Amino acid sequence: MCQAFEDTYNEGFQQGREQGREQGGEQSLLENAKCVMDKLAYTAQEALSLLNVPASEQPRYLKML
Repeated sequence: MCQAFEDTYNEGFQQGREQGREQGGEQSLLENAKCVMDKLAYTAQEALSLLNVPASEQPRYLKML
């Protein structure tokens, strides 16, 4: 029973870490895009392309910018 609890706990902990990384990475990407736009006078789409954001994901980030 203890091992099952420990496994469940570890799985939940790992999922939480991954979600935190994704959210933190998304926020960093948006901040970097804004910096590129400000410093280099790029459009939002140009900044996302420069930061290697896949074209399929760019519309989602454009809405956030």
